[in-house]
This record gives sequence, C-alpha cells and structure tokens, in this order.
Amino acid sequence: MAHVLVIDGEETSRRQLRSVLEQAGHQVSDASDGQAGVRQCGTNQPDVLVTDMITPEPEGLEFISNIRKTFSDTGVVAISEDKSCTMGHLLNIARHFGVNRSLCKPIDHSELLRVVDKLVADGRIELPQKIAC
Repeated sequence: MAHVLVIDGEETSRRQLRSVLEQAGHQVSDASDGQAGVRQCGTNQPDVLVTDMITPEPEGLEFISNIRKTFSDTGVVAISEDKSCTMGHLLNIARHFGVNRSLCKPIDHSELLRVVDKLVADGRIELPQKIAC
C-alpha cells in the first residue's frame, strides 16, 4: 500500500482520516500545519498528501505550491469544508497549483480511499493541466 501524509489543523479530523487510511492498509503520518508537513515530506516522501486548504504556516495554496516544487510525483488531495462559495472556489483554484483531486468535508471515507488508491494505482502522479491566463 501507499504512504499517505495527512495535514489538517483539526486534531479530530486528522485522527479520523488517519484511522480510515490505516484500516485500509496504508502507512500514514500526519501533521497539524504546513511547516510540519514539509518536514514530514522531506523525511517520509509520501506517495499521497491529503491536506486541508486552511492550514497555518504556510496556508494551503502556498504549501501546495512549495510541495510541488520539490515533490512533483506526490499525489495531492486538497480537502476543505464547503460551507461557502469561497471555499468551493478555493478548491477549484487549488487545481491550478498542482492538486490532483479535491474533496469537501465532511469527507466521504469510501471516496477518499478510491482517490488515494487511484493515485497510487496510476503508478506515477500526473499533474492536472494548468490553464493559461
């Protein structure tokens, strides 16, 4: 199975995602913010990164952009609560920063596992096409 890094500032959400992924057989590490996430990426080189868009230090889009520069083959799944049009819009923007998939909270666990398995099964992570401005 894959090594998955979960980054989420909400401890309950982080634990829940970790539990779901571990029960499916994945090796999981986690971090509560972007700085710790970068350190984890350097240490563990995850196959898939599941990150909340609202993370402290650095925030989601900056974090994803930084990760893409160094870990271009890592699959990235952006997650966020979709309580407003702003968050839905942010998840769409994240695709242009190198996110492979985005999911809204509350996370459908079976969908998360399908996404992770698909990213791993593809063998190499393909970045979404960027739209020219």
